[in-house]
Amino acid sequence: MRAARILGRGAVRSGCVAAIPLPSCRPRPHSSRIRRQMIPERNTCVRRCHAMRERHPTAIDGDPVAGSELAALVACVEAGSIHGAADRLNLTQSAVTKRLQRLEARLGVQLLVRSAHGVSLTPAGTLVHPRAEAALAALAGIPEAVAQHVGSAANLLELAASHTIGDALLSGWLLAFGRDHPQVRPTIEVINSPGVLEALRGGRAAIGFVEGDDPADDMNRLPVARDE
Repeated sequence: MRAARILGRGAVRSGCVAAIPLPSCRPRPHSSRIRRQMIPERNTCVRRCHAMRERHPTAIDGDPVAGSELAALVACVEAGSIHGAADRLNLTQSAVTKRLQRLEARLGVQLLVRSAHGVSLTPAGTLVHPRAEAALAALAGIPEAVAQHVGSAANLLELAASHTIGDALLSGWLLAFGRDHPQVRPTIEVINSPGVLEALRGGRAAIGFVEGDDPADDMNRLPVARDE
């Protein structure tokens, strides 16, 4: 008479996020010959870039663009004014202005034109604005993505079974288990009995099914069926 045994051993998983800073907008060095060939508009852009950095000495080259700065830009465009953006973000107008100035200093370009009628995007701002919206949407989606990943991992049940049990018994057990626990998604690896023990010890499976009375002192064991 042989006994079918269920073996179990816990497994822990972990994960990491990197943030890649956006590169700073810095004019490339040119030789004196190429500089003489630059069109006036390009020279004007370079001069404005240097002037912008001089007006905002707190900006640090190489810093990643902050989400709060992008949010200030997007809010200004949506509200049509710095005052409206401040109301949307629950900030003072000076705080919104400082975030915009810091973003412009990082990039070395003017993004908004301020007037008595509100704000409007410059050509550079038109380039940055949709990317700012996409970046903010990606940031907003991070908690949901992590929650889905954690929930999916929590509902995953990794099983390993010997050939005899996997072929003859396990499918019926899983059908009954699925009716009582529909949220759990089992995965099954059918291998020989030593392979089941190896899968448990290596963390590839949380529960294993083997037949026979071979000892596994480092496992929690429970008889689940007997073959008369």
